[in-house]
Amino acid sequence: MRDYAVAAVGRTHVGLQKPNNEDSFHIGRGLLLVADGVGGSVAGEVASRTVVEVFAGVETASPDDDLYAILTDAVQRSTNSLLEQVEADPELEGMGTTATVMMWSGRRIVFAQIGDSRAYYLQGGAPGGTLHSDQQPELQQVTKDDSFVQHLVDQGLLAPDEAAHHPRRNVILKALNGSTVSPSFSTFAPRIGDRYLLCSDGLSDYVEADEIREALLGTDAEPAADRLIELSLAAGAPDNVTVIIADIGAGH
Repeated sequence: MRDYAVAAVGRTHVGLQKPNNEDSFHIGRGLLLVADGVGGSVAGEVASRTVVEVFAGVETASPDDDLYAILTDAVQRSTNSLLEQVEADPELEGMGTTATVMMWSGRRIVFAQIGDSRAYYLQGGAPGGTLHSDQQPELQQVTKDDSFVQHLVDQGLLAPDEAAHHPRRNVILKALNGSTVSPSFSTFAPRIGDRYLLCSDGLSDYVEADEIREALLGTDAEPAADRLIELSLAAGAPDNVTVIIADIGAGH
C-alpha cells in the first residue's frame, strides 16, 4: 500500500487560430503525458496520438522498477512506431511531437522530457497543502526546453527574460520524429499537498509564470485547469493549449 496517491485532471483546446488540435494528453494510473505535435495538418495529430498510445501501455510492476529504463524504452518504441508510419505513408514525412512525461512509483516521481512542452512544480500548491514558509511558493520549472532559445541562454548569448519573446522561441532542437533521441530526466520525491503541472507551449509561451501560479495555488484542480485554458485564450494564444494538473494526496 502506498502512502500517497496522484489525482490528475486534464484539459485541451484548439486555440484561436489553428484549424485542428495537434496536442494530445494521457492520464493513467501511474503516468501522465502531454504531447505537442508538429508537422502541420494531420501529421502533428498522428505523431502526438502515436506517442500517447505507446506510453498509455507503460506500467510498473513494483516500486523497485527502473523508471528511467521504462521511459527510455517507451521513447524508443515511440520512435520505431513513428518511423514505421512514415515509411508506410510518405505524406507523414516531417511529423514529430514533444513529450513531457510524469511517472511515479515507490518514493520517486520521474519526469522525462523531449521538446519544449513543460512540467512545473508548486510546493504545497494543492488545496490544503502545507506551505513551508510565510511567503507564497514560487512556481518551479521542472523540465528544461530542448529549444534554440534555451541553447542560446545556456551559451550565455541570450538573457532568460529575452527568451520568452525571441522570434525563434518555437524552434525545437529535439523531438520524437522517427530519429534516435534520448530524453532528459528530473526526479522529485512525492509529498502530500504538492501540485504539478504539465502543459504544452500554448500555455507557457503566452501566460506569465505569476499568472500560472496564481491560478494553481490552493484552487481545486478542475477549475484551475479551466482557468489556465481561459488565461491562454485571453492572451490571444494562436496555438493549441493543453494542461494536466496533478495533486499528491494521501494514499488508500
